[in-house]
Order: sequence, then structure tokens, then C-alpha cells
Amino acid sequence: MVSIIKMCNRSIRNIANIIKASFIFMLLLCATHNAQASYQSEKLKVMNTIIEKSIAYDLDPILALSVAKVESNFEGDALSHAGARGVMQIMPATAMGEFNVSAAQLYDISTNIDIGIRYLKQLMNMYDQRLDIALSHYNGGSAVRQYDGSLKVIPVTHKYVRKVISTSKNFKNHVFVNKLIKKHINEYFAKKSDSEAVLDESDDYKYLSEDELAKLSHIRKIRRHNLTRNKKYRAPQQSKESNINKQSNHVEDISMLTRKQKVRQWESIYKPNGQLSN
Repeated sequence: MVSIIKMCNRSIRNIANIIKASFIFMLLLCATHNAQASYQSEKLKVMNTIIEKSIAYDLDPILALSVAKVESNFEGDALSHAGARGVMQIMPATAMGEFNVSAAQLYDISTNIDIGIRYLKQLMNMYDQRLDIALSHYNGGSAVRQYDGSLKVIPVTHKYVRKVISTSKNFKNHVFVNKLIKKHINEYFAKKSDSEAVLDESDDYKYLSEDELAKLSHIRKIRRHNLTRNKKYRAPQQSKESNINKQSNHVEDISMLTRKQKVRQWESIYKPNGQLSN
């Protein structure tokens, strides 16, 4: 009888230990899941900030996202062995010399992203939109310019340049990333349209009829549609000498500024009441 009781006690202790171990495992699992969820949430916030600021500075959001991914994997506290800091891996000397921002401020995610995007935009303009040269300079400095004035990718940055371009191609085919970009573009131009007050309460519109206001509203919608298109597709002209009938689409990137100019030019043919001008 005593032996049976002892066996029962041992069984109870074993069961208690199993339950305790299972409980601890579940706690660890929940903690890990929460940590991963928090990390993904922070990562998404960083991506949203990058896209928002890229649109504001008229830089391709895909390019900015690709640089941030390669540089830091979107981590705000990243620090390289060379001393580059934050999401966009900005060197303190660059931050102070180009933007008068201290090294300590580079760990502020919004400030870091702002500087990184402005710097990328600056380099793209400096090198006539040569992506490979701009990326090489971003990663390796101004040695891209040779003694004879020609431009060449710094050898040590070749791997970096290829990686950013490869990441960019992946992002272009990423459904979620493209949805994010489209959402921010729509929001940006919705705010711009509201601030420009196409249908405002000024003297130009206050005496228009409902029918005329409806026409202006229609023009406004067309404007927003045209401004938020990312690409412009043109069918290539067929050669007269060729007997081969091929159809393909040529994709031409159009900057935000160019789109604005084209839409404004298109709108200029309309009178304030929505009618065509002579």
C-alpha cells in the first residue's frame, strides 16, 4: 500500500513538472511572438516613413526602400564598423557637413530617413540620374569622379550597387510594397489638392452653378488620376522596313515634377467653368 502511494506521489510530481514546463514554454512562445510582432510593426512604420518622405522629395520610393533594406534592414539603431548610423546609415561627417545635423540626431528615425533621402536625391541630380554612380558615392564617397573628370563605380562598392539594384527589382514585384506606395501617393496628392483648393471658397468659384462646379470636380478627379500614375506606357513605332509585327510596351519613368507640369499644361486648355478654351 505504501509503495502504491509513493508511486502515485511520483506520478503527481512528474505531471506537475510537465505542466510547469509546458506553461513556461507557452510563456516563452508568447513572448517571442510578441517580440516578432513588435519588430514587424516597427519595421512597417519605418517603411511608411521612407515612402512618405520619398514622395515629398520626388525620389523613387523603391530606391529609398532598397537602400534602407541593404544598409540596415530598416533598423533605426544600426551602427556600422565605419560609424554610419541609423536606417539610412548616414556618416556623422556627412550629416554635419551637408545638413548641419549632429551625430546624436542620426538615431532619430525620422531625421535619419529625411537626411538619407535628401542625400540620395542630391546625388542622383549631381550625376545626371546615373543610379550606379549615385549609389557608389552614397556607399563609398566622392572617389567616383576620376582625375580626367569621368565617372566610374568605386570597385569596393560594386557588390553594394548590385545588391541595391537587385533589391529594387524585388520590391517592384512585391504586391504589399506597391500597395503601400500607391496608398501614400494617393494621400499625398489628396492633401496637395485640398491645400491648393481647386474647389475652394474664393471669388473665382463662389458664383458658379452646381453644373459648373460638377464639371470642375470632374476635372479635379482626372487631375488626381493623372498625377498618381506611376508609369507611362508607349507602344514602340514599327519599322517600315521590318516585316515582323511585334507588339510590346515600353515603360518610361516619369518624375513627380514632370507629371505635375504635364497635368498643369493639360488643364490650361480649360476655362474656370470647365469649358474648353478657344
